[in-house]
Amino acid sequence: MRIEEAKTEWLCNPEVFQVNREEAHSDHRFTLYGQESRQSLNGTWKFSYAKCPAEREKDFYRSDFDIEGLDNIQVPGHIQLQGYGIPQYVNVMYPWDGQQKAEAPAVPMDYNPVGSYVRDIEFDRNIMSGEKQYISFQGVETAFYLYVNDRFVGYGEDSFTPSEFDITEFVHEGKNRIGVEVYQRSSASWLEDQDFFRFSGIFRDVFVYAVPKVHIRDIFVHTNISDDYRDCSLKVDAKIAWHGKEEKAVGKLMLQDMDGKEILCEIGDLEALFAKSYELKDVHLWSAENPYLYTMTIVIGKEEEIEKIVQQIGMRRFEMKDKIMLLNGMRIEFNGVNRHEFDCHRGRCVTEEDMLWDIKFMKQHNINAVRTCHYPDQSRWYELCDEYGIYMIGETNMETHGTWTLFDKDPVETCIPGDKPEWQENVLDRVNSMVQRDKNHPAILLWSCGNESFGGSNIFKMSEFMRKLDNSRLVHYEGITQDRRYPDTSDVESWMYGRPWDVEEYLQNQPGKPFINCEYMHAMGNSCGGIKDYTDLLDKYPMYQGSFIWDYMDQALYRTEKDGSERLCYGGDFDEVPDDGNFCGDGIVFADRTVSAKAAEVKFVYQQVKLFPDVKGVKVINKRLFESTADLILNVELLRNGECVARRVLDGLTEAQSEAYFELDFEKEMEQPGEYIVQAAYCLKEDTLWAEAGYELMTGRSEAVFVEDTKKKETGSFAQKNVQIVHGNQNIGIHGKYFDIDLSRKNGGLISLRYKGKEILDRKPNLVFYRASTDNDRGCQYMYDSGIWEFVERWQRCIDFKVEETDTKVVVRYTYELPISEDSVLIVADKREKPSKSAGKENKGNGRKGIRTEIVYTVTADGKVNISLHYHGAKGLPELPLFGMEFPLKREFEQFAYYGIGPDENYVDRNNGGKIGIFASTVTENYSPYLKPQSCGNRTETRWLELSDGEGKIRFSADVQGRPFQFTALHYRESELENAMHTGDLPAENYTYVKILAKHMGVGGDDSWGSQVRENCRVTAEEDILYSFDITME
Repeated sequence: MRIEEAKTEWLCNPEVFQVNREEAHSDHRFTLYGQESRQSLNGTWKFSYAKCPAEREKDFYRSDFDIEGLDNIQVPGHIQLQGYGIPQYVNVMYPWDGQQKAEAPAVPMDYNPVGSYVRDIEFDRNIMSGEKQYISFQGVETAFYLYVNDRFVGYGEDSFTPSEFDITEFVHEGKNRIGVEVYQRSSASWLEDQDFFRFSGIFRDVFVYAVPKVHIRDIFVHTNISDDYRDCSLKVDAKIAWHGKEEKAVGKLMLQDMDGKEILCEIGDLEALFAKSYELKDVHLWSAENPYLYTMTIVIGKEEEIEKIVQQIGMRRFEMKDKIMLLNGMRIEFNGVNRHEFDCHRGRCVTEEDMLWDIKFMKQHNINAVRTCHYPDQSRWYELCDEYGIYMIGETNMETHGTWTLFDKDPVETCIPGDKPEWQENVLDRVNSMVQRDKNHPAILLWSCGNESFGGSNIFKMSEFMRKLDNSRLVHYEGITQDRRYPDTSDVESWMYGRPWDVEEYLQNQPGKPFINCEYMHAMGNSCGGIKDYTDLLDKYPMYQGSFIWDYMDQALYRTEKDGSERLCYGGDFDEVPDDGNFCGDGIVFADRTVSAKAAEVKFVYQQVKLFPDVKGVKVINKRLFESTADLILNVELLRNGECVARRVLDGLTEAQSEAYFELDFEKEMEQPGEYIVQAAYCLKEDTLWAEAGYELMTGRSEAVFVEDTKKKETGSFAQKNVQIVHGNQNIGIHGKYFDIDLSRKNGGLISLRYKGKEILDRKPNLVFYRASTDNDRGCQYMYDSGIWEFVERWQRCIDFKVEETDTKVVVRYTYELPISEDSVLIVADKREKPSKSAGKENKGNGRKGIRTEIVYTVTADGKVNISLHYHGAKGLPELPLFGMEFPLKREFEQFAYYGIGPDENYVDRNNGGKIGIFASTVTENYSPYLKPQSCGNRTETRWLELSDGEGKIRFSADVQGRPFQFTALHYRESELENAMHTGDLPAENYTYVKILAKHMGVGGDDSWGSQVRENCRVTAEEDILYSFDITME
């Protein structure tokens, strides 16, 4: 029975979530009498904005209302990104927390923005020629009322699934006025507490469509695969709507393979077509490795084509056997990401161009699965996942995190929907809307009840409803880990941020269900360290079946500043209260869709073909479930000191789920002295939808093999090289034909490096111990203890200076005292005597001695400077973020090249995805634009680093023992990174700061609120650290 009058009290009533809405149905497309059945209503609408319902323009939709005086707004699009209201980023808490009082299901009405959209339109002839007309809203946030030609049509909620209404009796030939009144907050807001920016408005497509006298309203394609995974019993369920006088029609059902070959053609009574199954032999099964799609065509009409449906279908079987998830009979591994729909300009109003970029990136980086966090995406995304081959967890639009994480209340009592009967039909409707729309997409393997909504009977009923609607998929819900009263809600054991050792403990203790981390590796800022520890478990425990990184992309919005520039903004930048800061910046892709360095590590650990090269050959382990490496070519390089000296191109054919070994003959190429490394890569043989031929997809590298140089290098004496050594009162200078090196007693170190008279240094180099905190450092409060090293670094002082001289070298030894002693006791400066003027005489002060460090400079006649560093460990000291030496160079030293792991920044816990070689970049480009500036730009396993100003060069080389170093090269000091809130807050680039590091801790990434970097990737301050390196100039 149609309801004729709109009521605002529906906004706060969870039992009213739709009024006069059509039943949910599949997202198939169809033509109408051979013509397009849709007419888009996207574009410019007239618009009125009000901060609260009491101030809204109530009659905006009436035909006698003059809409010309209203503003213009674009559909689709968010209201807050078009000049009305402000975006607000919050994670767990509700957006009104601490601002307005609200008890569920009510929402604050004193601030509840209302957007009133209105448009006059004439419908196309093909729309009006249909038997019935409908209007479809693919996404409106959060609740809306629809009016057509002065009359109330209906009401809808659930921001992320379609709301459709029959408008046949409301429309007419000529101009029609459509009005949509959108409320930002309603009782639905309690169910949509996802970790994202809070927007409102019509943010997905709007269109009208017409249907003929005989219309297939819904289809459900069942591809029942035989037990030997060869044949398919095809069954199509259809709901037929008869709008004409007769309820009988002729139909045709056809099926073609990807070559266009017809494998099924059935003609007959329309209802009879859908009453039987069709047995198909030797079918091609769909998988992410080979996303084979058949084309199903349904035509209604014999002499006249009344309606035509063209639908892509994939044949596959997903099931659980012996507590293992299987796809087409094989154990599946999910190498996944969580993906919010997001664009830095348009918010969640994403385009097909955005989606194509995303899916190509995923395929290029060996990502085979995506969780639609935490709502259904646009239908086009599912089509692309079908076509390109991405496994999916299709997630219901529900998260109620803020209702059950209250400090002093029982979550069983406070959680929504929990066991509360008034919410039951509402959440079941959300399940139904999602499943009915998306059920024909083979990419979806699991349905998800939602995210972080605790537990209870209502969510269990959601899972049972999913199974009733569709028994071909499994059901996922991680909330059972919070509330174990209804364990059968989820078919899998799903955790969030279970660390490797926690996961192992579960898997080693008679697990009852297969395990996934539906969220792991919190990729906030400079992160994703240690991810390999998770993926290594896949080969160890069959019931561990993968994980999904949180998350795919930073959620940040560009804002135009007063000077016309754009700045990427996060929570709090729009003066919204409350907010959750830059917690939205946790993607492996930056918000502007540029790729972060984190992605290289993901690509490596997710590759399904593993390569283990050495100088004699390449071992290949093909973990693909179904496909050989016939689509790939194996390229192998032998590097000598970072440069390729030999290359082999192999077929490298390895069958699925098997190993192979391909012999090489590189040993005869290794006569010259140097360091030899073999690198192997599988590259695409031919162009694909997502990458061109030659794209490098899987890689592996060998350990280094050294061939010693037996020739001794003589540096010569100072006299032979005509080098002068000048001893001043405070300084000692070593002056060669092209170089000048000055060391200072007074300033406590190296004060000048000149080549051909041109200065390279800008300031004296110093020992460094501290880095700007990363998001993970802040989250685990690492700097609460280790932040003291920033103070120590700043106030270290030289207490001794010694010079040794021979005819071949000058050795200058500096001893420094740090203002910290054993057990982390600070040396308080105002309790000590002033520094003595005589070198080597220590101050007595309060009797405490700071720990010692030493720098030894050894200068030889060829102008080479060897620098030896010695940190003396002491008990009771907090961990060191890093240890090494910082060189402030002239700003002009912008270009750099190095031999080490690259090309992107990497760390000791995130360098598997890099390659060994010689790489070049600029200091400017070496800065990583994380949402909040933090330590970045590091490289590991470095043999040498060279910087140039275009005329001269300075080169840092690993010591004679060949121990690589780490380095950073930036235009900013760590303190400047620490203090900046945005990249635009950083000061002018006046210097080039180069750090040569003996030790540098990893970045971590298990989570960003408590977990530390793995112990083996941290730096203890209780042990000595010794390192040396060389400097040369040219």
